[in-house]
Amino acid sequence: MTAYPSKAPVLVISILTLSVIVVGVWYETQKVNFQPNQISFNGKETPKEGPTASTTEPIKDETSGIDTSNWNVYRNEKYGYEIKYPNNYQIDQTDLGNVFMGANSEYRATGVFVRVLNNKLEEEIRSLKSRDSLTTVLEEKEIYLGGVKAFKLVLTNAIGVDDLFYFLRKNDISYKLRGVNSDIHNKIISTFNFIEGQ
Repeated sequence: MTAYPSKAPVLVISILTLSVIVVGVWYETQKVNFQPNQISFNGKETPKEGPTASTTEPIKDETSGIDTSNWNVYRNEKYGYEIKYPNNYQIDQTDLGNVFMGANSEYRATGVFVRVLNNKLEEEIRSLKSRDSLTTVLEEKEIYLGGVKAFKLVLTNAIGVDDLFYFLRKNDISYKLRGVNSDIHNKIISTFNFIEGQ
């Protein structure tokens, strides 16, 4: 009598492969599609009377209870911006225009970053939104920050931390601001401004 090999391993592998494909297709259809041509970073000044595009709004200061009058100001002449930060925060900067400000410079998840980017903002946004299957987009919209059009992105991760990102461009320089979606980080980022004459 001839013994035929069992078809069970082939059947199991086929079912697993099909399951992976189905889950992958489902995942791709659930992601928010980012269309780079929907966002225009032109770096032009905000009109004095406010934004003209109905889909773009000025950054709302929902942290008005936080007084910034005694805060320190970090000023970067080379890249033409300044930003306020609490007195108990430390500053760590690089020659590339990047700066970290936080209560503890050893633990970088507690602070705000300002980065000068070499790559395109659209690529950076797309990369963040698709970094892993556990990242969820909570909010994305165009706003004005520092007098120019910016893109706000709030993501949540597997441990429930909401990351806050702002992307903007002025005079062919791209900026990314990052923090945790908290009142203090929102307040710090809301103080970002371009230096006059830059």
